[in-house]
Amino acid sequence: MRKIIPIAMLMWVAASVPSQTLADVILIQSGVDTSPYSFVPSLPRYNSPTLYAFSDLSGGPTSHGFETFVRFDLPAGTVPEGQAIASASFVITYAFDFTGFGDTNQDPAEVWIHEITEAWDQTTLTWANRPSIGAAVDTVTGITAFGPLTFDITEVVNAWVDETRPNNGIALTSPTERVIGMNSWEAGVDPALTATLVLNTVPATVVPTLPPGLLPLLGIAMLTSTKRFLRGRPSAAPQEGQNDR
Repeated sequence: MRKIIPIAMLMWVAASVPSQTLADVILIQSGVDTSPYSFVPSLPRYNSPTLYAFSDLSGGPTSHGFETFVRFDLPAGTVPEGQAIASASFVITYAFDFTGFGDTNQDPAEVWIHEITEAWDQTTLTWANRPSIGAAVDTVTGITAFGPLTFDITEVVNAWVDETRPNNGIALTSPTERVIGMNSWEAGVDPALTATLVLNTVPATVVPTLPPGLLPLLGIAMLTSTKRFLRGRPSAAPQEGQNDR
């Protein structure tokens, strides 16, 4: 027995599905950044054009390690209404090392990214008072050449946007000795070479609640209509040189 779906019901389904905006990519390249230096633990470096991440494993009386701290501007409305973050990536370019000052370690490096867990001030942050950080969220390993480093921080950014955790930014650390040098926002270089937050957004779709049994019937009705439409269409003329199959 053929089942007929009332036109009013189909209209209700159409009205229940929200309009969707297109997926989008949002680039954020503003905020504050700094890179404290363990050798001068009271030195603020907020106005420096350089950022670094590496460790000094020599075991000597002095240490020459660096860490990098970055906080992006994420004002209300950064993610458009009706959109949700599908993925969030932190991207920064490994741009230079210390080879200009003599031989440095050239072993493969790894860089870890962490969520910063307390507030900090760019102008006063030093090695001695740097804020606490969480466990590594993502890691890039096997770094042997200059180029972009990309980290997945989707969960962290969603927590900031949802305001379930404060946006204290992220930290870059390295357990290896290879000097990873990066440009700060104060460097005046192409923004593509500085810290960038890449947000891939998708429509925040709300699936309508359908009466029991309606969805299968709706699919059958659409399939039947499509078959009738195709039967009524004239056959397309075969293209020259095209084989019939």
